[in-house]
Amino acid sequence: MSDTFSFSFGNGDSQTLSVKTRQLFQEMFPRAINVEWSKGASCEEAIFYQDDNECIALFNPENGLVEYRVNHNRLMLPLEIEQAAAVHGEIMNVITVHKHPMNDDIDHYEIIFRDAHLVRYTLLLRPDGSEVSITRL
Repeated sequence: MSDTFSFSFGNGDSQTLSVKTRQLFQEMFPRAINVEWSKGASCEEAIFYQDDNECIALFNPENGLVEYRVNHNRLMLPLEIEQAAAVHGEIMNVITVHKHPMNDDIDHYEIIFRDAHLVRYTLLLRPDGSEVSITRL
């Protein structure tokens, strides 16, 4: 059995993806639909939907899952996260980042917001609402 399999992008280009990544993906995200794969120099990435949420999973072919991200409706934010983010501006997008493959614990929240001048930023918050960083986009 080969340790890679081929997949195609919409433009007809063909790529190979490690079987280890594919098997791990199927185990971790059994309800994934509309999966699109891409491959970088050192990682393999899947963009997909699971339970009505858009998700991104990043894999290292040798070491497994690096992280996965879930896009959420901003109305689903915990109050302490919403309050911590709202002081910066209008919340535009909410992503939870998970780095531990064996559980669904949130490593941090990635909030995209815009200020009164419509300038966009990425705000990283810990699960307790404390700030990690703010980066202008």
